[in-house]
Amino acid sequence: MKKDYEEEEEWHKPSEITKIPLISIGRERKLLDLGYNTIKKLTKIDFNRSEIKEDPDLRTCLPVISVFAEALIKKKIIVTGKPEIFEENQSDIYFCDLEYNPVPRGEKNYEFGIFLIGISDLKGNVIQFFAENPKEEKKIVLKFKKWLKEKKPILVAYSSSSADKPHLRNALERLNLKLSNLDDLFYDLFYKVINTQTIKKQKIFLPIKRENSLSLFGFGEGALSLNSITKRLSYKNPKDLKIRTMGGVLNAYGKFINLKDKKEREQIKREMLKYNSWDLDKLHFLYNKLKDYSEEYKNKRIEIPLKK
Repeated sequence: MKKDYEEEEEWHKPSEITKIPLISIGRERKLLDLGYNTIKKLTKIDFNRSEIKEDPDLRTCLPVISVFAEALIKKKIIVTGKPEIFEENQSDIYFCDLEYNPVPRGEKNYEFGIFLIGISDLKGNVIQFFAENPKEEKKIVLKFKKWLKEKKPILVAYSSSSADKPHLRNALERLNLKLSNLDDLFYDLFYKVINTQTIKKQKIFLPIKRENSLSLFGFGEGALSLNSITKRLSYKNPKDLKIRTMGGVLNAYGKFINLKDKKEREQIKREMLKYNSWDLDKLHFLYNKLKDYSEEYKNKRIEIPLKK
């Protein structure tokens, strides 16, 4: 019995191939069974194997995983095409990031919801709608709606499909507001460029690896987070930031709304605005990097060395 327990523990020890962010525990198990136990072997996958051809998940994800593995081995950015966003009118491009308490849909008892909406343009000009108290959530959402109507922008965001968009939808329902184009409002840089999951849509393969196996189990920051990727691409973080995480900004706002001292409130507000501006700046940085890589593409696959 003890032996079986030890074998089970050994099985759950993440292997080398989990360094590739697209490889979940389930996919790892399948790939190990097929003999693909190193990143190098993943660059030489036999796609004609019946086990792969008959598995819809492996058939879809392995072509992408194989090129990501190649990018990691070579330490190069591999570009096979130009993402559609870089073909758009660039004057319509804006970056957007929301700060909010993740209130579940339909929840009526909550301390606060969306409290900061940040927007920046390609020149780095920043607009921020801030709620001085939870009751101003509707006020800033209405300001955001008005701005959207005036600008008709292409809003570039990161992981908005699973974060900003559903929480904005929840807020609109709570506040009895409507936004007709919500489903098409954001261009999610994560799901449409960084991690499309399909070989037809994936045009840029970054040599990014999972540094911490805990992210496999939902702990810590993932290898494909905005912070992790921009750091790998040599983004220089400001040294004077006092708030550096989503949890930090939530705690700061919770403290802010319960303070009476004006001086202390202004100080915390400045730090929250600075944090939001930092997220926008990272997004802008990543967008420009990806755009530069795509512009080097001339109808033929290219490999760009990753600068340290």
